[in-house]
Formats: sequence, C-alpha cells, structure tokens
Amino acid sequence: MNLENIVDLIIKNKNPIDAPVLREILDVKEILDFQKVNIDELLLDNSLEGLAHMLVKRFDEVEYNEKITGLMMVEDQKERILRIIDSALTFCDDVYVFDTGSEDGTLNVLKSIKNDNVKFFELPWVENFGLMRNKCKENAHARWLFYYDADGMLVDQQQIPETEERIKGMLAILDILFQNHDISITEKMYFSAQSSNFVALDRLIKNTKTINFWGKIHEQPRSGGKESNVLTIASKISSISTDSEKVKFNKNRRYAGLIEEMIKEEPNNSRWIAQLDEQRYLDGTLSIDYPTLLKKAIFKDINAPISYNNVKTSKYLETLLSKLVTLEVDQKNLVKAEETISLGRRLFPNNSVFIFFKYSIKKHQIDQMVRQNLHDLLRTCLESFQEYSQEG
Repeated sequence: MNLENIVDLIIKNKNPIDAPVLREILDVKEILDFQKVNIDELLLDNSLEGLAHMLVKRFDEVEYNEKITGLMMVEDQKERILRIIDSALTFCDDVYVFDTGSEDGTLNVLKSIKNDNVKFFELPWVENFGLMRNKCKENAHARWLFYYDADGMLVDQQQIPETEERIKGMLAILDILFQNHDISITEKMYFSAQSSNFVALDRLIKNTKTINFWGKIHEQPRSGGKESNVLTIASKISSISTDSEKVKFNKNRRYAGLIEEMIKEEPNNSRWIAQLDEQRYLDGTLSIDYPTLLKKAIFKDINAPISYNNVKTSKYLETLLSKLVTLEVDQKNLVKAEETISLGRRLFPNNSVFIFFKYSIKKHQIDQMVRQNLHDLLRTCLESFQEYSQEG
C-alpha cells in the first residue's frame, strides 16, 4: 500500500471535492521521502478504498485545525530578533520566544513587540539542548511545534509563505494516516553556505504527551523513551548555520564536546557519530577513536570487505558514509575511498559528496598518470641525449 494507490483511487472517483485532497497528497509525495516509511505497518486497519474515502471526508476539517507554534530560544540577538520572528510568523501561527540570558538588550526588544501572536518567556540556560527544548514544549499547546533556530537561516527563506499551505496540507495528511503515532519531520542543516555536508535535525514534531527530546546536543525526539517509537520523515526544509553565530557562541568547541559526551553515554547510537564534525578528528582535537566508531556505526563487521550486505540499516547511513569517504580521501587511502564511493553511489546515487569525490579521485589518477608519463618521457629523452653525446 502506498500513496500512489490512494491517489489512483481518488482520481477514479472523479468527485470535484476530491481535488484539494489530491493536490495535498501530491504535495506530500513531493515534500516527503516516503521510501523510508513502511506504510503497510503504520496505517490503521483500513481497506484502500476506505482510506481514500476517509482522506477525502476528513481532510478539510483536519487541515483547518493544523496549528503550528514556533518555539525559539534566543540569546543576545538584539539586531536580528525582529527579522527572525517575522520570518517565523510566515511559517507558524504563533511564536513563543524564550530568552536564555541576553545581556545586549534583546529582552527590551521583545517587551516592545505589540503582537498577540508573539509571546516571550525568560528561561535560564542549561547546557543541555534536549532538556531546554522540553521546557519550551511545556508552554505550547498547538498540534504541531516547529523549533526555529534563531542563529541559523532557512534556505530560500523568501519561499516560506508559498510553502505554508502545502506544509499544513502535509501535516493534515499525516495526522489522518498516522493519527496514533508520534511524528517528527526533519530538516537538513548545512554546516555553511559552501558546504555539502549536513545533519538531519528533528525540528517539526506532533505535540503529544509521549514525545520528548533526548540528548545534550543535536537532540532527538523519543516516544516512551525510545527513538523507534517515533515516525521520522525527511523533508525538503533546509537551513544554514551562519558562521558569525558559530564564532559568537563558540559553537564548534561547545557542540563537539557535548557530542563526545553523548557518544560516551550511548556509544552504539549512530546518531551521535553522524552529528560529529570529522574536521575535529582531522584537527587532532578529539579524545575518542573516531575512525573505528564511524566504521562500527556503518558496518556489521568492520574487518570484512566493504559490501552492500555488510551495511547496517540506519537513517543516518548517508551522512555516515559521506563522513567516511571524506576521512579516507584526507588520509590518501584512495583505494578504500573508491570502494566506499561505489557503495555510497549504489545506495544514494544523487549524493553530491560521492559524485564530487569520485571525479576528484579520477582527476587525481589522471594527474598521476600524466606526471608519470612526463617523467618517463623526460627520462627517455635524457637517455637518448646521453647516448647521442657518447656517439658524438
């Protein structure tokens, strides 16, 4: 059973009232990667015809009630806070801002806002993002919560108003299909505007009593204490971590330290390995055996040859493989890198990291061959010249 089957049934009904539902289902297909969702296991006990009928009947009612509250933690954002809130309001019905200890006048700016859809709170900072997000969640009552990072920027931010209706339609479809499940929708956060490396962060969650965040950094939602109880779906929402904010809050060092703490606390959780910036290892500033942990997160047997059958199933696999090939190329282990790239391209054919390194290695090999040919040619010329000189 999949969304294509449901779309086919709605088209066959040819009922004019079905058109909005059909459009939103198609939008869901475009926004979400349903290849990662086993719909047969997650859908309620409905026939395909019954499910299509239920979608048509309930869609307008459910979509109307899909409210999104933006939750935003800020510190020393006086110059940016109004622009950030305005951006969030194009995406959310209301915004709750939590000041965690500003000293630059941010609180005065927040107090001056005259908008019933914006509320602010003072929340003392604790160096544990999961705990802090749960405290924010205690104040919100909307059906969906979007955790908006005040120190990042959404990609194609000007397009947010155009996608608001589509996203609410998507949430309505999810609410109907998976009404008894906790749901988290991820965004891709790129390390910089120039970087192709990203981490998938859980930012849009269905607000229930059973879902909470866990982790001191790059926290993950868990239901009943288990990640496996949460239906996690990848979206096309993307953001960029701004370099100025990284420096301002010493993010790289702080975050790396927190991730190391999570790795030591849960060494078998591949999420924390995937979130760690490999540059920390390349800089020699890690206190853990990063290459071994990375391979253990990817392969069932790290001593066996690289193969499809030796790969662990994980929603972090694409990120982990990207990090491994980056590490292998940096260490000039090009034979291993080619094997990893081959595996990565088989699993994720559109991943730009694998494509880039494939042709980078090919270029390196061509350069090596050209240099060797030039060396051989020069040596031959020199030998010929010496022979000619001796004969003369």
